[in-house]
Amino acid sequence: MRKKVLISNPAKRDIAQIIHFIRLDKPAAAENFKKLLLKTCRSLTLLSERGRKIPELKGTPFEDYREIIVGPCRLLYRPLKREVRILRILHSRRVFTLFNGGYDLSMKLRSKKLKLKIDVETSRERHR
Repeated sequence: MRKKVLISNPAKRDIAQIIHFIRLDKPAAAENFKKLLLKTCRSLTLLSERGRKIPELKGTPFEDYREIIVGPCRLLYRPLKREVRILRILHSRRVFTLFNGGYDLSMKLRSKKLKLKIDVETSRERHR
């Protein structure tokens, strides 16, 4: 069964920021990577369970969330019965852990709000 793929506003901003950063050095590579990201999102219409469960979320209420690695990025999503929600697209050098008051990974759909709090920092900052 085909599922509808919904890309959250935070994920759209993530894509724009990633593409902007790549475009600074390699404009053609930026467009190719954008196409790859969007193609991966669209591929979830048929194969939404193919991504691995996010290891950091094991044992939490969010353990059904999944990820697919696309180049240096983690595409974080939640497969549901009739749709797939793309939540964020983060650079894989970022580390996140659950904690109160952390990074808000949220998406509004049909007046329902889905929230996941995570702490996002680059691994370089973490080791200082």
